[in-house]
Amino acid sequence: MYGKDRLTQPLLRMKNGKYDKEGEFTPITWDQAFDVMEEKFKTALKEKGPESIGMFGSGQWTIWEGYAASKLFKAGFRSNNIDPNARHCMASAVVGFMRTFGMDEPMGCYDDIEQADAFVLWGANMAEMHPILWSRITNRRLSNQNVTVAVLSTYQHRSFELADNGIIFTPQSDLVILNYIANYIIQKQCDKSGLL
Repeated sequence: MYGKDRLTQPLLRMKNGKYDKEGEFTPITWDQAFDVMEEKFKTALKEKGPESIGMFGSGQWTIWEGYAASKLFKAGFRSNNIDPNARHCMASAVVGFMRTFGMDEPMGCYDDIEQADAFVLWGANMAEMHPILWSRITNRRLSNQNVTVAVLSTYQHRSFELADNGIIFTPQSDLVILNYIANYIIQKQCDKSGLL
């Protein structure tokens, strides 16, 4: 997001002012980009049928948005090729859970929130993205003065309003912070579990 080479407008491979698969990336307007996508979509649907198109959706869609997208593709375009990013982003979590805990689910349950004394929200804006869970954490934090909330993120957001400790860090520096924490635990001999 902060890189100097970040794309800020659509690019299309062009040669002599026209699309060319071997052409150079050339900046175009958003209207042009959507026109090209529409034309390619229609061509694929007409020439190769509904199996030639697909939608890669969002795990952050609301129920209504997901329902509308599913209806558009399945009923409108007659294509079952629809997939959310959630399946892909959770693949690494499942592998981590299996290797660490022997099952593909996190250790714990929602009831644990009412028993916890510390919460670390790392890269999670729960106040806006997970409001039900956030209300439980908020209730726990505000009902017990010994409960602390730490929020680590690459940008300021609403979850910081409840944070006792808030850290805004540079993107892609997570590993440095994790290594520091692991080193601190080892140096202070805080590891009672034997995992480190």
